[in-house]
Amino acid sequence: DMDGLTDEEEKTLGSNPNDADTDDDGVIDGQEKNPALDTDGDGKNSVLDADSDNDKLWDGTELGKDCSNAATNAAAMTCVPDADKGATTTSPLDPDTDDGGVTDGAEDKNKDGKIDAGEGDPNDPRDDKDFVVDSDNDKLSADM
Repeated sequence: DMDGLTDEEEKTLGSNPNDADTDDDGVIDGQEKNPALDTDGDGKNSVLDADSDNDKLWDGTELGKDCSNAATNAAAMTCVPDADKGATTTSPLDPDTDDGGVTDGAEDKNKDGKIDAGEGDPNDPRDDKDFVVDSDNDKLSADM
């Protein structure tokens, strides 16, 4: 499927050697940041997990992808085209890219990859205090 992974690697990872974007997140299998890693502990490695860090943003959106690759099945609804065409990117393996205490998905309320009015900057920890809802008083946002 010309995705940068050998058929043997795809067999080991559990990805589809005939589908260049097995999880339909807009990131070609061989371009996944770490295709073998399960960063969110859900039992799926990155190549099989459209939201590898469980921050409620699809990996392709976090990486600034436009979801237009023919291997990305739009019907799966696991890729939202990045609204600012990659100007703002975040880590698909770290739920809080700026380590400010609020997940990337909580800062990007409409989940489109663009910093809109009323949203936080997922790359600037200084604005996270404006989005923290600490309902259980554990000094972390409720979404952590």
